[in-house]
Amino acid sequence: MANNFYGEKIPSFSMLVDDLNLIKEKLNSLDLYSFSKFFILRNNEYNINSDFIRTKFSYNCKKKEEDNHFNTIQGLYILYKNTTAKYVGVSRNIINRIKQHFTGKGHTVSTLVYLIAREWWEDIKETPYLGTRKEFEKDLNNLKKEREIQEEMRISWKIGIIPINESYLAHLTELFLSCELETYWNEFGTH
Repeated sequence: MANNFYGEKIPSFSMLVDDLNLIKEKLNSLDLYSFSKFFILRNNEYNINSDFIRTKFSYNCKKKEEDNHFNTIQGLYILYKNTTAKYVGVSRNIINRIKQHFTGKGHTVSTLVYLIAREWWEDIKETPYLGTRKEFEKDLNNLKKEREIQEEMRISWKIGIIPINESYLAHLTELFLSCELETYWNEFGTH
C-alpha cells in the first residue's frame, strides 16, 4: 500500500467499499444527541461539555500536530431535523465544527445556516438570490433569520457522530452517506 505526500496510507477502493458497508449497517443504531448535550450555556457562551463527550466518544485525533495526546474527534457528523438527515459533514474537529454550525456568525463558518436562510429569502422573494454570501448578511433581516435558524437548530435538531481516523474513508463516507440518506443540504461543487 502506497503513501501520499502527507504519509497517509492510500487504501484500495475495495477496502473502502467494505468499510462503507460496515458504516451503513451501523446507521440504524446511531445514537442521536441534541446540541445541549455537547455544549452548556454559561454567561452567554456555549462551552464544550467535556464530561458528556468523554463518556460517549473516544478521542481519535490531535487538535495540533505538537499535542502529545488525542484531544478531539475526527470523522463524520450527521445533522437531523426531526428524524430526517439533512446534512452530512466531515471534520478533523467535529465538536468545534458542530459549534460553528449551531452558533457561528458569518457566512464562512456557518455555511449550512446561510443556505437555509437563502432558501427562505428565495421563497419569500420568489426569485433566486444572485448576490454573494457577504452581501446577503449585510441585510439585517437576513442576519436575524440566520440567528433564528440557529436557535431552532439548537432546540430541535439532532446530531449523530461517526468517528473515523482515516481521511480517505471519511471523505468518501461523507459523499456515500449524503447519497444514501438523500440529504437536502449537501452539495459537492468545487469552490
